[in-house]
Amino acid sequence: MRSGQSSGSADSIGHGLANVEWPARFQIFDDQIVVDCAHNVAGARMVVQTWREVFRDEKGTLIFGVLKDKDVVEIYRTLSGMADSVLLPVFRGERARAPEELAQIVASGTPDKAYVTYASCADAIRRVRSQSHRVLISGSLHFAGEMLAVLRGESAAYEECAQ
Repeated sequence: MRSGQSSGSADSIGHGLANVEWPARFQIFDDQIVVDCAHNVAGARMVVQTWREVFRDEKGTLIFGVLKDKDVVEIYRTLSGMADSVLLPVFRGERARAPEELAQIVASGTPDKAYVTYASCADAIRRVRSQSHRVLISGSLHFAGEMLAVLRGESAAYEECAQ
């Protein structure tokens, strides 16, 4: 062992990995809400796969927000299979895609799916809290971060990342 390296057992490494918290990666926020950024197609596929492993064939409400430079059509197409309805709130940031643009994608890609636009993330959260339906919040890291801040009651503390 080199100087400066610590010794660790496989058990302690396993314990550490088992207790890692990675916000917005299939984060079960509470009994109703799951948050997963799924900001690209591969991520969307993984969240749908995990959703099915955990919740089987249960459908949920998708709260969706994505940045302008992402493959929104394919990300939405992938996520839409687990959703019976879609909420499209405004979220902060210059790169945020407008809910009205997302509504056009939802309407053309899944014309049978109900969707509603909202003026804010807080409005969308208030809507789902009035129902018992399971919810997936997904679409981008920025969106997931703002939604987590709202869920924690810390929305004033949210700051947009320049990345």
